Amino acid sequence: MGFSPTPPRPTTDVVLHGIDLWSLRAEIAAIHEELPWTDLLAGMSPDAILDRDKVQLVNYMRGKGLKLYFMADLTDGLSRGEEAPQLRALGRSLVEPAVQQV
Repeated sequence: MGFSPTPPRPTTDVVLHGIDLWSLRAEIAAIHEELPWTDLLAGMSPDAILDRDKVQLVNYMRGKGLKLYFMADLTDGLSRGEEAPQLRALGRSLVEPAVQQV
């Protein structure tokens, strides 16, 4: 069974408390979120983004013995028929070859 570390109030303390609770029953942790399009299209490497944003969370969950998977949300999570919010804000689209390459 897998769980996600995203609570209704995503403060650090609440996220860690949630992980502590469900990690006793879980085998897998899911990270499901929009890609950081603004950073990617500005030329930031995926590794640098992960180091900046996720390394501590990933290490914490791995320290609990959890396997991890990342599910990228390529569209708007609330309106699947629309582009991701960051892409819309940039005036960009998934249909662009340059966006697809990133």
